Amino acid sequence: MLKCHRICLDKYLMKNSGNYVEFINYISLQQKISNSSKLLLIEGTCCLAVLERLGVVHDYLIYVKRYSRHGYWRDQGECDVQGDIEDFVNQEKDSLLKFCELETNMGKRDFDPSTYQFPPFREELFRYHYKFKPHQAADVIFKRIDC
Repeated sequence: MLKCHRICLDKYLMKNSGNYVEFINYISLQQKISNSSKLLLIEGTCCLAVLERLGVVHDYLIYVKRYSRHGYWRDQGECDVQGDIEDFVNQEKDSLLKFCELETNMGKRDFDPSTYQFPPFREELFRYHYKFKPHQAADVIFKRIDC
């Protein structure tokens, strides 16, 4: 067992904001980091972007990959974008819009395309992985197998 303090970034997140990195309480988080005299384990979504904003350099990076029980990386399509990120995000937005319209046509939901908004957090995750490539930068990759 590691003898360290664990900081969960979610505890510093302003709830119901729709995004992540912009809505962290950086003052409280910086105080927690500065007041720690022990080794720190900082975990959370978009961790490298948060640390970059704080000017904190990590010593060791562990990345958790979700794998299916059949051995494929569940999030590879979203986390390992190879082409242009703008094209990818636009394709994802179009696909979700078409899906919502299809469900509407099948009578499964009421959908007004004029009020449609792609989930901002989803787009933030795409852009985070594209910029930081944490799955490639990691010192260790922990494979979590979903049942």
